[in-house]
Amino acid sequence: MKKLGALVALLGMFGSYTSGQALAHAVHPEEGAPIPYVQAAFNATKAKLTGYEVHDWTTINDTFMSEPAVTALSHTLAQKLQVTDMHLYPHVDDRDHVALWSGSVRGLKATVEVASMDIPGAPQTVIVLRLVESGGDEATFATSYAAIRSAILSVGGTLEENATLFGDLPGALSGTTREQVIKAAFDRAGAEELQPMQSPYTTSVAGYGAKDIPQEQAGKQAINLQVALHANRYNNVTRVLVGSPIITVEY
Repeated sequence: MKKLGALVALLGMFGSYTSGQALAHAVHPEEGAPIPYVQAAFNATKAKLTGYEVHDWTTINDTFMSEPAVTALSHTLAQKLQVTDMHLYPHVDDRDHVALWSGSVRGLKATVEVASMDIPGAPQTVIVLRLVESGGDEATFATSYAAIRSAILSVGGTLEENATLFGDLPGALSGTTREQVIKAAFDRAGAEELQPMQSPYTTSVAGYGAKDIPQEQAGKQAINLQVALHANRYNNVTRVLVGSPIITVEY
């Protein structure tokens, strides 16, 4: 169990593509940002921060765009994000036009991907933007979120952002202890635990808190916070992830 019921299928560079996120329609209010919300929950876990990811997956239109149009759009987005050291990884066939730029933004790993898919009866073009901090610096968490938000809005996209902090706790924690850590995170964020899942080494809970925070609809419930702990006995640590609306990082 790596994510909340495999809620998000991330686009691969040359992989097969789904028609969108596995979750239903996402609601992103104009007001409110998840950054302080995620930070409060993560800090309550007392984990040592090792990085973060800010991620957006937006369906920009319902057409099959040409290869030049896909490349141009991806390049525009990369410029909006101020990506440097850019490398283009294209993939073109009869049904897929994909342009992926990889580079960095002020030391952060950055990827900008536009994929247009000729799905029979339902063509679509999606944008996937990602900024990743692989160290313990949280200082640019909010600015990364704002940068991706600005880039998506600049091309007329609808925001589908997720923000995740991740880190480690010492020791391979038991299921009971993992539950206690997750409860502390939800309590600090003022959120309610709604959808728990547990395996021998992983505990994941999704829930709902502040109304002005972007949310996803999971079944009949709205969720906007997910906390997951994975015990790694080999390294004797427990990986901690806190995301809003959901976690988009493998664990």
